[in-house]
Amino acid sequence: MKRSNLHIPILLLVIFLLSSCEDFLTRGPIDTIPAGEYFQTSEGIQYAANAIYAPLGEEGFNGKSYWMIGDGASDDAQPNGEDPDYIPIDQFSLASDNARNADLWQILYRMIALANIVLENSDPAINDAPQAVLDRVRGEALGLRAYGYFVLVRLYSDVPLIVDGMAPEELINPVRTSAYEVYLQIIEDLETASDLLPAKSDYTGDDIGRINKHATKSILAQVYMTIAGDLSMYNTESFPDNSDNIASIANAQTCYQNALELCDEVINSGDYRLLPDFADLWTREGDNCDESVWQLQMLGKGTRHGSGNMRQAFWAPWQSEITGAGDGWGSHSPHEDLVRCFYDNPDDLIISGNTVDTNVLPPSDLRFRETIMFPGVEYPELPVVATGEPYALPYSYGASGFACRKYVIGAGEDVGSMSAPNNVYLVRYAELFLMKAECIVELNGSMTEAAAALDGIRTRAGKPLIEAGLDQASMRAIVRLERRRELALEQKRWFDILRWGIAYDVLETQDIALDPERRLFPIPGTEIALNKNLVQNTSY
Repeated sequence: MKRSNLHIPILLLVIFLLSSCEDFLTRGPIDTIPAGEYFQTSEGIQYAANAIYAPLGEEGFNGKSYWMIGDGASDDAQPNGEDPDYIPIDQFSLASDNARNADLWQILYRMIALANIVLENSDPAINDAPQAVLDRVRGEALGLRAYGYFVLVRLYSDVPLIVDGMAPEELINPVRTSAYEVYLQIIEDLETASDLLPAKSDYTGDDIGRINKHATKSILAQVYMTIAGDLSMYNTESFPDNSDNIASIANAQTCYQNALELCDEVINSGDYRLLPDFADLWTREGDNCDESVWQLQMLGKGTRHGSGNMRQAFWAPWQSEITGAGDGWGSHSPHEDLVRCFYDNPDDLIISGNTVDTNVLPPSDLRFRETIMFPGVEYPELPVVATGEPYALPYSYGASGFACRKYVIGAGEDVGSMSAPNNVYLVRYAELFLMKAECIVELNGSMTEAAAALDGIRTRAGKPLIEAGLDQASMRAIVRLERRRELALEQKRWFDILRWGIAYDVLETQDIALDPERRLFPIPGTEIALNKNLVQNTSY
């Protein structure tokens, strides 16, 4: 289900969003089906479900904002250049008018609104679509709505909770809902979605790429692991443990156990496998591969600038001339600390400023070459368009001396201006093993079993199996390091160091003194100006 299949009558959605809030106009159809009635047909409700995915592919999410926050706010990446929105995110000096922050908020609430349209029009009492179609689109809407709120609540804590079925007056100037209640809604949505959605293997043709039951179970496991972690950043005094909806939601052991069971369900489903070669994940052939639990579907070169995956345009090295599209801005630079973590001995990296010592070899970890470009290393699969020679990153490059390799696929007939065809991983099978190992460690279970969960990932990376007899603290350090290496530049790190409660210590190594109140991002100033009931997060 590439983005080409997501193009729908957007005007109808706009009309429906406006007219569904208040019936202030009464008029009959002229030469088309009225928007409300259109979405109550089998064709219309499926178009509406397709539309929910579209915001995630835009510049305000995948194109810029999400990686600037997910990677750039952590010690994994930094801005390479003078981007006036990225630098404040990296340095935690952003104000409420930061454009990337505002874009992310607006994109996610637009996706949530589109999900609510589907939910309000997919009741079999008013929609003539087959029950299987209605179940699937409801599952998609609930899964995507939950995903949107999961991103929002981790960035802002209390946020307005807009769901289907709300009265028009409730949609005007909504107040912020407690993070606890938002999490309850996320869990409820994901549980229901998991029951309604097909497995990935049940999708065929244009339906391949839709969110599936294993994706929602994986996200739900992430939710439980987040709740089991450090909750001090949220704008609530505590998470009560007496909820009628979710038993002992604030009990870390219960949450880790729930997450572990969900991980095992996905791992044992038979729908997925680790690809033998890590490099294959990051080619065009990696799209919807056996290791993909859920990917954001991308179109590539289209009829307009930025119609596909924009990451290559922003991540490919500046002046590399490998995209064939006149872009490659090198905006996102892997941090030196991320490079060091791939070495068995971090001190093996000798670097001064952005200049790596010419005698230093890149790490032996087989994942490194496909994650980060190292100076002097040739990439035959990424030839310079004008010469056909393999590209090699120059020494003394950019902010850190390194460049991103993930999501950089080079030139091709399917690559256009700010548009590449490769999909973006939102849930990867390898992550399920990392999550399983972490849950076992935090439950203080068998460290041998936790180590075994990492065997496939480490073997593929050319690393030895983990030695026996490690205690909980040692195994925790290994799991966290392995997670950082495997999922580098996949927008996991900021959320990981938050839930692990180590954000202060990590950022201190980057000479950033993190204000405790600024673990949360500011509510965009444009939203507060429009809604008198929104109260800004402290310290902004």
